[in-house]
Amino acid sequence: MLLAASMIVACGVGWWQWEQGWQELESRLPGHAVEAVQPTVTVPSDVMIRRLVHRVDPHGVKGTGVATLQAVVGRDGSVVSLRPVSGPDVLSRAAMDAVQWWKFEPYRQNGQAVEVETNLAFEFR
Repeated sequence: MLLAASMIVACGVGWWQWEQGWQELESRLPGHAVEAVQPTVTVPSDVMIRRLVHRVDPHGVKGTGVATLQAVVGRDGSVVSLRPVSGPDVLSRAAMDAVQWWKFEPYRQNGQAVEVETNLAFEFR
């Protein structure tokens, strides 16, 4: 009986460690939506576009219109969270697939890199 209880506990601990490791790996994937605690600063899109150092354009989309996304950019300039704000689903998805790979020059406030929130609009023709 003691052996069975020990095996159950060992399996439970092993499963918990595996689950924690898996979540950590998933959180490191590019474009993986990580919930921002509270973005420090809201920055206009034109300011953030000037800080863009790596851009991937949406491609393979059949449709026209405008898709607007809300993006949270981390202290290191990577996109840590994306959320569609408006526009057709197919266009929003294409824009999100591209923006997840974008990289910005870190936004600084009082000399410190801070996490920012901005809106990005894409016009598909």
